[in-house]
Amino acid sequence: MFGIGAPEIAVILLLSLLLFGPQKLPEIARTLGRAAREARKAWTEFQRQLWEAESEIDKELKG
Repeated sequence: MFGIGAPEIAVILLLSLLLFGPQKLPEIARTLGRAAREARKAWTEFQRQLWEAESEIDKELKG
């Protein structure tokens, strides 16, 4: 996972807990999850549009 091991993740989690506190962490995690979901949707849509454009180009070249 991006070259990050268990010790590094533990340090990141500990620092996050110290910086934001236990009440704020679930809200931050939800926000990051939503952002990741939206980024994944945008990427999938971008790929779909590229595939459609490629298909149209292939049709024009063949037909």
